Amino acid sequence: MFLNLMLPGAKNWKPYWVEVHDNFLDIATEYGKEPFTSFHIGVMKVRPSKEYPDRPDVLEFYDGDGFTTTHFFVFTYDPFDILEFFKKICNAYKTWRDQITEHRESKSFQCEVKPPGFFAGNVQWSVNADRISIGKGNQTPQVIQLSEVISVTPVANVSKNAQFKFAWKQSPDPAEQRCTSMDNMKKLLDAIYTNKFIEKYPATATEAAPVATQPEQPQADAPADAPVNA
Repeated sequence: MFLNLMLPGAKNWKPYWVEVHDNFLDIATEYGKEPFTSFHIGVMKVRPSKEYPDRPDVLEFYDGDGFTTTHFFVFTYDPFDILEFFKKICNAYKTWRDQITEHRESKSFQCEVKPPGFFAGNVQWSVNADRISIGKGNQTPQVIQLSEVISVTPVANVSKNAQFKFAWKQSPDPAEQRCTSMDNMKKLLDAIYTNKFIEKYPATATEAAPVATQPEQPQADAPADAPVNA
């Protein structure tokens, strides 16, 4: 559906075509075009925006667990569209978290990623249960423990497809990385977020983990702070 978004760094509303695919929110400039970015629904929260108290139909997306620095707004003039969108987001959020909490299966994935620098060549990123290995050819890979990862955030720029910002303890300033395809970026991020979630909320503390529940419909006259996970 077409929705008005104010993406990170933007100052004005702009219409985009958005679709919920599994646990990702794909964003494209037009219907039928490939998305230029995609946000992982499972690691975000959403609420009626406090910055627009007179407009309960403005939704605010923000970081939920400290895995990403995502923050943007969604708006539409059609209350039925925003309600349908809200329900899809809630369902995707709950499904992802419920599956991890129930099965607690870490994910592995590897793909080529282009690091910062005009002349930098592609390197191989390999995500495992507790680490990310980054290397090229026969070189000894750099190993980053997931516990050292600060944030992994998709880039919301139409001219920077399939890119994300990566920050970790030894390099806290987020650096832009580029995947060879949107599909690879989504699988890479899903593996990182899944393993980070399992690490942050171990089985012995399952009851302390935030479990999503289906929220009530936002009331037009009461734009209260209502995160997805009640």
